[in-house]
Amino acid sequence: MPKKKGAKIIRVKLVRSPIGYTESQKRTVEALGLRKLNQVVEK
Repeated sequence: MPKKKGAKIIRVKLVRSPIGYTESQKRTVEALGLRKLNQVVEK
């Protein structure tokens, strides 16, 4: 049997300020755990 592979990890970086974005886009940035510019999170 083939080995089970682990979950993939995605890295997301906030490179522009969410000021001026729509409210739903701001909530998405917050939900990803991004708070500061150039911050990187791995999910």
